Order: sequence, then structure tokens, then C-alpha cells
Amino acid sequence: MAARLLAIVGLLMVWTAAPAAAQLHGDHVIDVPFDIGPLALKIAVLLALPAVAGFAMLRGFIGAPEKGTAAFVAVCAAVAVSMELLLASGFTLPPIVVPLALAAVGGPLYLAFADREAPALVRGAAPAVLLAAAVVAGAVFARAWLATPPGADRGPILHTGMIVAYAGLAWLTLGLPRNRALRGAVLTVAAVLGVALVGAGTQVAALG
Repeated sequence: MAARLLAIVGLLMVWTAAPAAAQLHGDHVIDVPFDIGPLALKIAVLLALPAVAGFAMLRGFIGAPEKGTAAFVAVCAAVAVSMELLLASGFTLPPIVVPLALAAVGGPLYLAFADREAPALVRGAAPAVLLAAAVVAGAVFARAWLATPPGADRGPILHTGMIVAYAGLAWLTLGLPRNRALRGAVLTVAAVLGVALVGAGTQVAALG
């Protein structure tokens, strides 16, 4: 029962972020009977960041995660994506990426709490989703760190990359390729993306 309630909470957070993501205005406060200011959102992201990034960096050493671990990482990724969308003052990718990111992070969240194991087709597609997200997030991070002039606002670019990275890393909980070489490649990409996520999160926190 507790696991199902946790899944419902995570899905509700993703649902809450959807209208805010569509607007992407500068208010940064969730429209609910009580106010959750920017500080609370940033704290939520900072709490979720080490769980997702740490899992990505250590996945190759800890073996297949237990269901509880996978659920925890999926919830953290969903929380992080939701909070990042509420914090972001802009989005540097086409608007269609926002619902795709929400759907991408919602899939592993739902499957982590499902009674049955994820379908083989989904588990087989998980590495491809992760690699695609890594390519997009890597390009966004490279733009922020290498192509942005000194003194320019990197915040929206970094938030965009982090949203894509969180959504992609959520799929690391679902499965890895059976081929040893491909498995090693996916784990390496996930670890590098986790390191980049920590770097981006640290810089965003420093920028305030």
C-alpha cells in the first residue's frame, strides 16, 4: 500500500508540473492552497540529485536493482523533473520536448510500482531511450559550458539539460543490454551523464 501511495504522489507531481511547464513563466510557485516557494523546490531537486546521479554512476557495480531501489530512483527522477520544470525560467529545446520528458519519466515511475515485471519490449528499449536522452542532454550541457559567452545566463540551458538527463536516467532502472560490450557502453554513458548532472546541478545551485 505504501509503495502504491508513493507512486501516486510521484505521478501527481508530474501531473502538477505539466501546466507549469507549458507556461514556463517566472513565478516559480505551485498554484495550490499553500505556497511552495523556490527554496523548497530547490531543496527537493538537491535531495533527488544525488540519488539519481549516484545510481547512474554506481549501476555497473551494484548489479540489478531491487524493486524498492528502482522505485526510489524512479520517484526521485520524477520529482526532479517536476521541480526543474517549475524552477526553469525558460526552455532551450522545442516545446514538444516537455511532454516527452514528462512521459519519459512517468513510464519508469509507473512500471517501478507495477505488480508485474516491465514488458520485454520496454526493457529492451530502455537502453535506447537512455542513450537518446544522453545525446540530447550532452549537447545541451556542451552548449551551456562551451558555447555560452562569459557572463551570459546559463540557467535555462542547464535546467533544460538536467530535465532531459533525469528523464533518460530513469530508464536505467528498467534494464540493460545482454551483450557485454553494449552493456558496458550504456553503463559508461550513464555514469558520464550522472557526473554531468552533478556538475550542472552544482552550477545551477551556485547561480541561485
